[in-house]
Amino acid sequence: YNPDLVTLEAISDTRCLILLGEPGLGKTQALRTEQSLLESKIEQAGQTLLFVDLAQYGSEDRLIRELFSSPEFLSWEQGSHQLHVFLDSFDECLLKIETLATLLSEKFKHYQKSADRLYLRITCRTAIWPIILEDNIREIWGKDQVGVYELAPLRRIDIVEAASTSNLSPETFVEEIQKKKLTSLAIKPITLKF
Repeated sequence: YNPDLVTLEAISDTRCLILLGEPGLGKTQALRTEQSLLESKIEQAGQTLLFVDLAQYGSEDRLIRELFSSPEFLSWEQGSHQLHVFLDSFDECLLKIETLATLLSEKFKHYQKSADRLYLRITCRTAIWPIILEDNIREIWGKDQVGVYELAPLRRIDIVEAASTSNLSPETFVEEIQKKKLTSLAIKPITLKF
């Protein structure tokens, strides 16, 4: 019913992609899916991929060192190939590094002239996403090269498919969800598994 819905595959060419969503909607899974779809293409094209789980970082120094001074990033900086940077769990890192939005903005601005060789993917909870970072990213990559998308909750058809895949009766499963008023849990992949 929502004509604005798109698949991850349809937006995968976006140079800078920001995936937002509620906890448990599958932001990390979406990022991992895109990573696995791109890995062989990237390798064949002589490009590089760097996946960083920001939830692991509690200090600016360590993040700068392991992201911007990583072998992948330094090789890209000195070379002429494309680099695909995946930054997962922005919101979790923001709890520990309050200056994260400013830090990333400033660091990526240093590479603005090479932004045409840099693909960026970031996941974050919708309510926590800082507009200042989004504005800076648009300034660095250009408005047409940035896409901000919010993950949609699971649809009934998705729940039916999950039940079938798990060898459950889809009709009985959906009836039980409705009878027990568990729709809010069923529409999120992480709680649907419960």
